[in-house]
Amino acid sequence: MDEVDLASLAQQSKLAHLLKGRTRASLPFTGLCHNCSEPLDNVHFCDADCRDDYEKRLQSHLRR
Repeated sequence: MDEVDLASLAQQSKLAHLLKGRTRASLPFTGLCHNCSEPLDNVHFCDADCRDDYEKRLQSHLRR
């Protein structure tokens, strides 16, 4: 292994450590879509569009 390989391994290790320590609040299961309140079984959102809309609203709210 040369210096570049060692640096790459060190960087990958650091990134893995940072990602492992990252926390993200999980949404509770409510039986309803968190965006449009459609009844659901064991999922948080109806589809990707509802998920994306929810994320956009959440990000907008967090920036205020």
